[in-house]
Amino acid sequence: MGNWRKYLYLLTGLIIGATFSQFPEFHQQYFQRLGGTLDELDRQVEALDSRAASTDMTRYNYIRHLTASSDKAAQMEGEHLTNLLRRQFDVQQALNALGDASPQMMAILVLYHLDINTAKATAEVYKPAVPLTISGGIYFGIGFLIGYILMAFLMLFFPRKVLQSEPD
Repeated sequence: MGNWRKYLYLLTGLIIGATFSQFPEFHQQYFQRLGGTLDELDRQVEALDSRAASTDMTRYNYIRHLTASSDKAAQMEGEHLTNLLRRQFDVQQALNALGDASPQMMAILVLYHLDINTAKATAEVYKPAVPLTISGGIYFGIGFLIGYILMAFLMLFFPRKVLQSEPD
């Protein structure tokens, strides 16, 4: 293998490794943002509970009353409140899963519980960090291997020239 290929493999591995090493920090910032989202959803559900209590209904009876109404605006409000409760449940489940995640499972669980809007908002203000953690090192190593193997695969499409020696 030519020297330039070795350097290309190494460079690709280092670049992808450095990129992957940022995942634990992204996970942390995403996790914090999800926590803030849950706090806001909890405040909205508390307000819902207060409105329901002021009409002597439970939260769920209040929503049923709205969705069963003949008034289109009330029906839409009932649907909105149903979606609010569903979102609160989903965000709580995501936080529970991500909070208990081992470094090896982090990426899989983030993808499984990915909230696109929260991920986009996190990426817009993401601040890279120097990964001085074990999980940062693990992700660097995984990224390095993926980059190295990827470059080796791509180089299969660019065969080396074989120099033939002239016969004596």
